[in-house]
Amino acid sequence: MAWLWLVGALIVGGALLLAAVTVDARRRRDDERALSEVRQHDVAAVDAHVPAYVTQAQIDELPPPAGSTATPEGRRFPFGLAHPDLLPARGRVAHGATRVLVVDGEVTSMRQLIHLIDDEPLLVVADRVADEVGRTLAANVRRLGKPVLACAASPGDLLEVAEVVGAEILTADDLRAGYVPASAYGHAGSVTADRRHTWISQPTTPRP
Repeated sequence: MAWLWLVGALIVGGALLLAAVTVDARRRRDDERALSEVRQHDVAAVDAHVPAYVTQAQIDELPPPAGSTATPEGRRFPFGLAHPDLLPARGRVAHGATRVLVVDGEVTSMRQLIHLIDDEPLLVVADRVADEVGRTLAANVRRLGKPVLACAASPGDLLEVAEVVGAEILTADDLRAGYVPASAYGHAGSVTADRRHTWISQPTTPRP
């Protein structure tokens, strides 16, 4: 008998939902009709001016703002930001000239990166980035305004990124030992990243 009660509840719930949708659609049509009807005031100077309104339906049909779907500059890679906390409210983060550090291994501790972060944008592309590191990096971005990004990529993508930016691929042991020479950094003209993709462009002028 329990299943009969469940079926009845589903039928009643579906009927209520359909009724709510119907009432909402009727109310919207009435509102749009009221906006489209111009009230006459029997005053020529007033009645000659016909006000114009934009309905919600017309707003919904408008295209997105120009530039909101523009493709970022540079080569697109099939990996995005390593932690959701690094994703800003606008859904995408972008920097101009950026240092790029490529690590064939996992970034396991913030201590491995803290001395590398300054006011110059930094992109860290590693095999993996620990959740704690991602959260701490995001806190540095929000509270201190540090321009740092971290992405997790496959070994093949690590190699391609290194080739594009001219970086020396470091190992996880290098990072743990603090071995990050200036020659290890690659350089990008710009970097843009969201949750799924990263765009990296080459610098306009070659680095010495």
